[in-house]
Amino acid sequence: MAIREMEEVFIFCLKEDVVDVLKRVQVEGCLHIEDFWEVHGVERFYGVEQPEAPEELIEVTDVLTSLARLRDSLKEIYEEVKEEGMLEALTSVFRAEEPEKVEFELQPTSEVLDSAKEFLERLEEEVGEKLDRIDELESELERLEEARNFLDHVTESFDVGHLGEGPYAVAKLYVVRSDVWDELVEKLKGEPAYVGEVGRTEDEDVVAVIAFPKDESELEAEIRRLGATEQEVVNEVLEELSGDVESAREELERRIRETRKELRELRRELAEYYEEHEAEINAWIELLENERELLDEIPKLAMTDRTYLIYGWVPKERVDRLERAVEEVTDGRCAVIREQVADPEEMPVELKNPRPLKPFETLVEMFALPKPTEVDPTPVLAVFFPIYFGFILTDAAYGAILTALAAAIRATSGRVDESLRTFSELMIYAGVATIILGVLTGGYFGNLFGIKPLWVDPMKDPITILLVALGFGVLHVALGLILGMYISLRKERDVKAFLGDHLSWFLVLVGGLLLVVGAAKCGLSSPVTYAGGALMILGAILVLAFHGPLGALDMIGLMGDVLSYSRLLAGCLSTAGIALVVNLLAKMAKGLAGALGLVAAAIILVIGHIFNMAMNGLGGFVHSLRLHYVEFFSKFYEGGGKPFEPLRVKGEHLKIRA
Repeated sequence: MAIREMEEVFIFCLKEDVVDVLKRVQVEGCLHIEDFWEVHGVERFYGVEQPEAPEELIEVTDVLTSLARLRDSLKEIYEEVKEEGMLEALTSVFRAEEPEKVEFELQPTSEVLDSAKEFLERLEEEVGEKLDRIDELESELERLEEARNFLDHVTESFDVGHLGEGPYAVAKLYVVRSDVWDELVEKLKGEPAYVGEVGRTEDEDVVAVIAFPKDESELEAEIRRLGATEQEVVNEVLEELSGDVESAREELERRIRETRKELRELRRELAEYYEEHEAEINAWIELLENERELLDEIPKLAMTDRTYLIYGWVPKERVDRLERAVEEVTDGRCAVIREQVADPEEMPVELKNPRPLKPFETLVEMFALPKPTEVDPTPVLAVFFPIYFGFILTDAAYGAILTALAAAIRATSGRVDESLRTFSELMIYAGVATIILGVLTGGYFGNLFGIKPLWVDPMKDPITILLVALGFGVLHVALGLILGMYISLRKERDVKAFLGDHLSWFLVLVGGLLLVVGAAKCGLSSPVTYAGGALMILGAILVLAFHGPLGALDMIGLMGDVLSYSRLLAGCLSTAGIALVVNLLAKMAKGLAGALGLVAAAIILVIGHIFNMAMNGLGGFVHSLRLHYVEFFSKFYEGGGKPFEPLRVKGEHLKIRA
């Protein structure tokens, strides 16, 4: 239950060295830079100013944006061409592909920027024209398909070459609402215009060719007012063609095929290019993102005419290494001042646990990091989370499948993907616990094999499971109260909180347990019963003294917290009950004649048990977390710690050599 110890660090360097210092700090990855102006302002240091963001930041952002735009376009095309199937997408979870690394020298920002601009120019030369051509072809394909689809509504043949603008007249295709068609025809009878129906849409609106004198703009406006909608795109496309409607349709189909063929070829070429240069493109983007992050830190610093001050936090065991790195990059033209923590509340938090417990840190962070004055609950969560998960899923076969899948992910993609590694390791712990609880309760795909439990069958003796679940509830809640007593007395020196918020409830809880157990096992007049009653009364007196009459209601809440652990029984019965039903349905299906019964039974077993394992596995995860976040954490844990976020080099494809 450790929180890594930090030291405050002030780094003073010359103005010309500040970017080099930040770059070296970024490579070391151990300095959490604080905003000097938010923490100290001008009161502590007289004569310092806040620096502005460097002008290079705009250039870096511009080049980064252009590169990212090209990368996203290429990646989208690559994914369209690749088109993974569902099976391939699922199996990709079990493929370990170490990202290809591109190495860069540690250089000044100006040199990085110049090199990035050269790379951008080369990339635009190699793919820019093809990307522009794809945009043109996609737009053209959309126009051609719209015209082709519209011609499907044309049933009367005419020469499409007559459409368009001639020396004296204009002929266009319109769609006219059926309810105004007769009115439009009647209105145009006395006008110098031609109206001819050539087809109908799905909504029974009229497709019509309307011709009128070239300079009659008022007549054209009147046609639109009467309910005719010009098909602008269709007219533009058909004006380029000649011949009857059928030949125009065939020509459009030919052009569509040719356009699609050219599109496919261009996409294939760009997909191959991206596959070949993916690592290099992403490495340059990651390099510029790191440069931008570094330059974004400068307004957090303080400056004088010739010096800069970098203020932040460093893990205590890495301060010496940071000092040596800064002195090396500045040839000793710097000063690193270390200070002991004056206000622990301001310290950023980084959890420090043995490697086997690291996956459970993620579950703590999902709730909130502890404050520096609190304790890290990771070790406790690492013990109880798998047990609660196993209690809810409680089937050895499900646990074996879960463990095998998690181990496979850990051995493949988990080696290169941190989030998958964390999740798979959590599931390995949970799966092993499920196997153990499954063996104890006799769950092997429910009662499919009829193997007897080593301990108890939850379907036959749920009371035993309930008592064990409530026992875990008492233990878990009591442990939370003990941790609360430790924090309030040892770390916060708050005697009132120790007595009123933690010790009082601990006495009520332990006293109530002894009272119930003593009365049930030894009788009302036994010493255990008397001791339990005395402790419970003492705890109740402390509760009322510190919380008043309303504290009595909180005692009901404490009982509710313990009873909440009965959800372990509910989950256990749910898993066993659904498995029992699945097996019963499969047995009934097996009674059908011939091979049909066997096939039906097999399908029911596979789908039913997959469903049961998935749903109750999800329930095990959610309910196990709830018992920690609500019932356990509420007794001692507030959270709200500021995460330790050092300036560091980030990126899957980037490697910087200092």
